[in-house]
Order: sequence, then structure tokens, then C-alpha cells
Amino acid sequence: MFVDQYADNAPVLKAKVELESGSTKAVGEFHEDSGDYKFAVKSFEKPGEYPVTLTVTAGDDVDILAANLVIPDGHAGEDHAHGDNTSSPLYQRIGIGAAALVVLALLILGVRRLKKTRGAGGLK
Repeated sequence: MFVDQYADNAPVLKAKVELESGSTKAVGEFHEDSGDYKFAVKSFEKPGEYPVTLTVTAGDDVDILAANLVIPDGHAGEDHAHGDNTSSPLYQRIGIGAAALVVLALLILGVRRLKKTRGAGGLK
């Protein structure tokens, strides 16, 4: 997962990114070479919709973001008679990547809302 600033889309590097979904809790491992955060969890391997809360702490700034991570069913509508190859690891990775992009877009919207609330006299 990549984490960027709302105002200028600059990457947020070396932050503490905590993920929570149901009983799953994990802290993202920052990879300096790629600038992303990875979570060592297996909770999202099965298709479904997962409520996710992320807490991003960077210096004195703390943002809490909520979204639903949707992992599509790679076998939905699959026609086994025609040898459909949508269960290959490549298609599964594409599906997971697409779901991650949806979560990232929802996170960006959450940050925008939080910043608007702060700018309108909300909590700091």
C-alpha cells in the first residue's frame, strides 16, 4: 500500500500504518526501496468484503481511515466447460491489485474529508 499526502500527493514515508479488520490487526512494514507498506496478513485471501480501518501516524499527524476492501470471487461466472483460465495466479494478482486500488481511493477520500473537517474548525 502506498500512503500519500492529500495536499500535494507527496509520499508519506516511514510512518506507522496500523491495519484493523475484525480480529485481524497488523502494522505495515515500510519498504524504503519502493516507498510502500506491506502487511503480513492472510485474512484477505478469500473473496469477500472486509471492513478495514487504517491508523496512519506520521510525526504529530494522525489520520484514521475507514473503507471496505472488496476481494472479488475469481470463479464467479466461470465457465468450466471452456477451460477458462481466470483462476491463474496472474488473474488473482490483478484482482487483488484492483481491490487494493479501490481501498487506496477510499483512503484518499477519507483523508480529504478529515482535512476538510479540520479546516472547518473540527478536531485537530
